[in-house]
Amino acid sequence: MGLSEHIAEVIEKNRSRLVDDLELRDLLIDLRNLKILTDYNVDELKAKTLIKEQNDQFIRILCRRNDSSFFEFCNLLITKSQVEANQNLGRDLLQQVKDGT
Repeated sequence: MGLSEHIAEVIEKNRSRLVDDLELRDLLIDLRNLKILTDYNVDELKAKTLIKEQNDQFIRILCRRNDSSFFEFCNLLITKSQVEANQNLGRDLLQQVKDGT
């Protein structure tokens, strides 16, 4: 189990953007409902006071999930987030995976 090498590379390539730009707080419950996060993960992320710390921890969690979780995460960013930067990030990540870059 775990992410495919290509998706892991896309995440790593975009790590700084994910850490700096991701607005995760309003999506935590959706991520839990999709089983990308556990209740423990949600509590752990909510306890982080700095957004960058929260985002970094989320990336570490996401990297331990499978490709399906990555695609669900990207689609959640696109469809559920009210933050345009999140929507763009989700689209960009999916496009990079599709393009093989």
